[in-house]
Amino acid sequence: MKSSATYTRLFRKLCEDMESDHKNLLYFTKVRWLSKGNVLSRVFELRDELEIFLNDVKPELAVHFTNSKFIACLAYLVDIFDSLNTLNLKMQDKEKNIIQFVDLINAFVEKLLNWRRKVQKGNLAMFSNLADISDLDEALKTDVAQHLENLESEFKSYFPEAIGDDLSLARNPFRLSPEKVEDELQDQLIDLKNDSSCRDLFESFPVTEFWLRVALSYPQISTIALKKLLPFNSTWLCEFAFSTLVNMKSKQRNCLEVEQDIRCALSSTEPRIPNLVAKFQEHVSH
Repeated sequence: MKSSATYTRLFRKLCEDMESDHKNLLYFTKVRWLSKGNVLSRVFELRDELEIFLNDVKPELAVHFTNSKFIACLAYLVDIFDSLNTLNLKMQDKEKNIIQFVDLINAFVEKLLNWRRKVQKGNLAMFSNLADISDLDEALKTDVAQHLENLESEFKSYFPEAIGDDLSLARNPFRLSPEKVEDELQDQLIDLKNDSSCRDLFESFPVTEFWLRVALSYPQISTIALKKLLPFNSTWLCEFAFSTLVNMKSKQRNCLEVEQDIRCALSSTEPRIPNLVAKFQEHVSH
């Protein structure tokens, strides 16, 4: 039995002989959140090469790549994962806050509803790979529409706070009517809305920084807004930490204990190198 490395070399040689755009398949890894979509995309792009290769090594798998329904489903998965990856990328930034997160989630849920309506009418304009290879028969139309409906339900179930949360105060207090907040906050909101210097700050700084800057002058209303904004954590932070670890812990440093080093690498605090160096005494000759 040939080893996996041998199969990899044989498949690469086949792709080279066929002058394919790619020479290798990609592998899925859970710690890289884009990899599932990228794996599907690569399989779809190399589907002809895979059919030829599998005919020689595993004919029972090759038959899938001659099945038009299988290829259509694969094309749809490539398209939908591409949309999910695009959404994920839009949320990957340390400057993102819950307001932007909610806007993106609400927009995507509305897109899912719109896509489902279009699929039911036979329109595949939003799924480019699927539209290129297949006509939308009734069975496939039903499957895609059902999946989009399930995905929409999953988003609403997974992000109930995002779908229903009221962020009017944190988003823009100058457009908020006083009766929309509790009685003890109304006077402070009115003072804030009529403070021209605060309005200038709001127009000049990101919303989180604005609330931090007015926290001393308007503590109660700022506290409520900041409680909405500050707890948001992005998976970008996880991916950033993983990439930092990969760069630090190479094959040449695989025994490295990285706990303290990665803490320094991920910190946003700039080290005061001259002060640190000054604390160490130079080696004195005997």
